[in-house]
Amino acid sequence: GVLEESKRHAPELKPEVVRLHRIGHVGGYFDVWGHVDGPPKAHGMLRVDSTNGEVIASQMPSSQGSAGATRGWVQTLHYAEFGGLPLKFLYFALALASCGAFLTGNWVWLSRREKRESSRGNRALRRLTLGIGAGTWVALGAMFLSSRLLPLSLSGRGKWEEASFFISLLVCVIWALVARELQRLWWRQLALAGVASALTPVAALGISSAGLFGARSSAAVVAVDSGLLAAGTALCALAAALYRAQRETRASEVSHTVSPLATEAENV
Repeated sequence: GVLEESKRHAPELKPEVVRLHRIGHVGGYFDVWGHVDGPPKAHGMLRVDSTNGEVIASQMPSSQGSAGATRGWVQTLHYAEFGGLPLKFLYFALALASCGAFLTGNWVWLSRREKRESSRGNRALRRLTLGIGAGTWVALGAMFLSSRLLPLSLSGRGKWEEASFFISLLVCVIWALVARELQRLWWRQLALAGVASALTPVAALGISSAGLFGARSSAAVVAVDSGLLAAGTALCALAAALYRAQRETRASEVSHTVSPLATEAENV
């Protein structure tokens, strides 16, 4: 078959994906994509004719020259295709920390600018920071949830999942632009993202039994569902902490406002 021919032509290629093109028509072919072990871990492709099984084109690291080698090193570093699972978790933690540093830094910087000089540009940027920062989590939760709710037989299913992400993000940005109180919007959007993420493993029961709560669970799917459940719990906990902090701040502001009035009344 196709995999046997690709192995015979390029034994160093480890097939990962086979894509079909124009099958059943003249000129149909298979694209066999995979990786090649080595420093760096590179990727290659073989194109196999669907009628006679012959390799009609190839893109292997050995034939890509210096440009291909440079791209291979960059891709290896970017996708952490070395160091195993611990390094991938380190990349993940560093990515979260970078996002947190960017959002909090931007928010603090805008707050300081707003105290010195209030402007429409600063206020608009604050709203966009919130809408995109918190809205991205909502969009991710909506995308994962839609992937479990959409029927597997739906045509263009992947595009609908992508559409759910961008539509949710757009709604969150618009919500932030028209909201009256931005502080409340932080915990509301994070809570919405947490609920969507936490519900995803449960919603999967409608189309598959391979998930966390399914009868025939798959290790890979269980790992994804567990991660979503943990992320949903963390987002809800963060939203609750923000809600409590904002409520305490409001209570403190009210007490500071009432105290001078009470003192003045006593003096009268």
